[in-house]
Amino acid sequence: MTNCPVHWVDTPAALAAMVADCLAADVIALDTEFERSHTFFAQPCLIQLCDGQKVYLLDPIAISDLTPLGALLVEPRIIKVLHACSEDLQLLQRTVQQLPQPLFDTQLAAALVGLGHSVGYQRLVAEMLGMSLGKAETRSDWQERPLTPAQQQYAIDDVWYLHQLYYALCKQLDVLGRTQWVLDDGTALCAEYQVVTAVTEYYRQVKQAWRLYPRELAILQLLAAWREQQLLVRDIPRNHLLSDQLLWLIARRKPRYKAQLATFKGIKASVIKRDGDAILSCVKQGLTKPEKNLPDRLPKPLPPSSKRYVKKGKLWLATKAEVLQIPVEVLMPKKAFQALICSGLYDDDFRWSMDFENWRYHCFGQELVAYLNEIKQGLES
Repeated sequence: MTNCPVHWVDTPAALAAMVADCLAADVIALDTEFERSHTFFAQPCLIQLCDGQKVYLLDPIAISDLTPLGALLVEPRIIKVLHACSEDLQLLQRTVQQLPQPLFDTQLAAALVGLGHSVGYQRLVAEMLGMSLGKAETRSDWQERPLTPAQQQYAIDDVWYLHQLYYALCKQLDVLGRTQWVLDDGTALCAEYQVVTAVTEYYRQVKQAWRLYPRELAILQLLAAWREQQLLVRDIPRNHLLSDQLLWLIARRKPRYKAQLATFKGIKASVIKRDGDAILSCVKQGLTKPEKNLPDRLPKPLPPSSKRYVKKGKLWLATKAEVLQIPVEVLMPKKAFQALICSGLYDDDFRWSMDFENWRYHCFGQELVAYLNEIKQGLES
């Protein structure tokens, strides 16, 4: 059990004092507890920080304005350490309007030192620090006040050992020359979360949208934009209104009446009653949209002609991943691999996308590009 100084931060003055104290540190461990089972946006319940000497428990329920925390998050001299931080980044972007940079994700770091893909926090602490942490409070009610002693201890442990993990992982990363890789990927991850997708563009994220024709895509675009706007206003999860699958089906089948909507599996009667007219209006607008204003069809997944390159590329990557002792999912993310394969299908040569020009390109990317180009030249000769 962690026994360290703990400071509750539940007033604006205490928040300002915490930020001032933490700005003197070199490394800050950070974690969040939140609730989002019934809302579109994650509701912040607790933000934990550790500077290696003290733990701070920041109460976002007691403090409405968290933006002063931004000065700490963006201080370039201080490493911010988080674990599997995608949801934390979403919450911080919305509540603080800043993201933690430089960012060191201990889950990624664990993968890069050979501990496997998507290693959980408790397992990582056990393997690296020899400490056994409980999971009992993971799903407890973090909105309740006061927090129970067990919740407080859980929250403290989350960042106290996270701070220690940073140094333990850095020792191994430094030997391998991979510390900067973690920081580079942290920068890239933050850049992704800083891009705001317009509601009119969400339809592109719907699975199987590429199967739809322009007229159907126009309906899907209108439906998706309407749903995203409603989620922002009502603050409810997507599936509480219409799932992506339902959006796709409605766009494909083009219902004209509420009775037709009721035949769709998974749509709630309450949604039809409250929003049926709006949904049908989107369908009607899409059906009457001028041809010249219809969206273009979306790109298909990799065509059959790519299979030879995909297979050989994946085998090459599997061998490289084994040599480097890095999970292949981390070595070459799916988006980067698909971009590479597409470049060779629709151009003279395979080329590494500038969107992914990071340590991967310098470590093995040039070699992989040359290998795929050799295969292509051999097939075409």
